[in-house]
Amino acid sequence: PKLPVRLQRRFPKPAAPKMRYWVYQTAYLLGLSAMPAWVAACEDHNKLVKLVAIDAVRSVGPPSPEKTRALIKLLQDPDREVRGHAIIALDRMGPFRQDAVPALIDVLSDNYSGPRFAVAGNVREVAAWTLGRIGPEAAAAVPELTKLLADPYVRMRQEAAAALAHIQREQNVPPGDMSRSISGVLDSIDPKADKTTKVEKP
Repeated sequence: PKLPVRLQRRFPKPAAPKMRYWVYQTAYLLGLSAMPAWVAACEDHNKLVKLVAIDAVRSVGPPSPEKTRALIKLLQDPDREVRGHAIIALDRMGPFRQDAVPALIDVLSDNYSGPRFAVAGNVREVAAWTLGRIGPEAAAAVPELTKLLADPYVRMRQEAAAALAHIQREQNVPPGDMSRSISGVLDSIDPKADKTTKVEKP
């Protein structure tokens, strides 16, 4: 659908930050598929505009190298919420998401360990989850993910173990070797050292 004429004139660069956000938000809700404008909006200095642009890049149109590059660049954004949304959006980039592996490995060293989907979410956990979704093409992340099996946060250990399982299972690593390696590291951690609530077994 086309935007109203007044909105078309303002898209994609109205001057006032608040107006710019509402223009992009309206464009997104109306399904405007002007992808070059959405990719450019990922570099907007307004955080809310970036978040809307990330949603559009993730959900409007097919995956592309241009979209993927824009999202990878956002992994360097100073705002953790922007980084977290960009990581989640990268999962929708199909065969191009493997280009993000080096940047996602860097995110594993982020020093924030709060709830994963509260506000920004724990970007380390989301990065591990996305690397697991990428599968064997994320093999370069195995050393860093293995280190995170000894992380003091139980959720981080869980995401690292799950990611390793997805990556190594598809690499034909013997299941016994993989499970012994993961469970051995987890069992060696003192539960009293946990800084988060333990997750009960179902």
